[in-house]
Amino acid sequence: YLPRLELRKAVPWKLWDHGFSETDANMEMRRTILEWLEELRSRVEICLKPFISGHFMKSSPDKSARLPAIEVYGLKGAPEGVESFYTWTKEARWWLDSLGFDFVFNTYSDGSLVFMRPRDERLFGQLSERGQPTFRLVVLWEQYLKSTDARPHGGNERTAIIHKTSYVLTALLPTVPLLRFLNSVQTSIEKIRRVSYLTMKSGRRLGKYLKLSAKIQRESMLLERISLDIEQQKQILEHKMKGLETLEFIVNPADKKKRGDLKEHTDKTIEYNINLLKSQLSLIRTSSSEFVTLQNMRAMYRLQWYVLVLSIIATIATIISVFAAWPNIVEFLRTMGFQINTK
Repeated sequence: YLPRLELRKAVPWKLWDHGFSETDANMEMRRTILEWLEELRSRVEICLKPFISGHFMKSSPDKSARLPAIEVYGLKGAPEGVESFYTWTKEARWWLDSLGFDFVFNTYSDGSLVFMRPRDERLFGQLSERGQPTFRLVVLWEQYLKSTDARPHGGNERTAIIHKTSYVLTALLPTVPLLRFLNSVQTSIEKIRRVSYLTMKSGRRLGKYLKLSAKIQRESMLLERISLDIEQQKQILEHKMKGLETLEFIVNPADKKKRGDLKEHTDKTIEYNINLLKSQLSLIRTSSSEFVTLQNMRAMYRLQWYVLVLSIIATIATIISVFAAWPNIVEFLRTMGFQINTK
């Protein structure tokens, strides 16, 4: 993989408009791999689209991958033991990073499995704006086989590992959509917050702001619903996620302090994100309500001013009409028997 050449203007004058920069070859390799995986997921989703629908399928109108996903890999030749594995990933960090693997942050392991929560590759320019980073589960082949019986599967190691890994994926299944859903809600709230600020800054287009209020209400309803569902299904989720307690957070072996496991961190992350999003929505809702109230007061005062002006205009028009029709009025009154002296 060769570095990508980016031509750009260093200064606005045409005399020196030949500035350029090069990206890192490892970054280009990572970008290519991640884009290929995203395209593969997108093609799979196109095949599934006639049979499924929901929040994620409607989240993006283009052809990018939208569904939450866990990529499963088998890794052979990895050293045994936490200390040896940590040292190996540190030494091979750049090679692993070029393949799209990041064992440094948000990584959990039980010695035979490694689960990685994704970093947002869009922030590093490795994915398109609508691309969705994925979770990854890495099976350390030799270590995993020690606790796997391949005899029921005809001695086929691959089939036995796939069968056993399915139980781990079942435990992970409730957490991944929840985290991805909260991430999508956060993205929507960020857009709403920006549009809300720009609308309040302009102080106009009340109708547009009412549509924005409907979006705020929708996101608030979704967040309240998922929060209620989590509370009602808490025991079921606890049971399904029980197996995640063995996946402990990977840190430097020299640090003897226990950093928690995947289940504990996931519970805290979900609770923290829900509370954070609720507070953000509450702020937006309060600001929008106050803004709409002020706009209504402004509209009321403006309407009263218009009524006053129209009343004055109507009064003046009436007086003018009376002066214009005064001779006819006098003649009418005389016919009625009134004595009117016009001198």
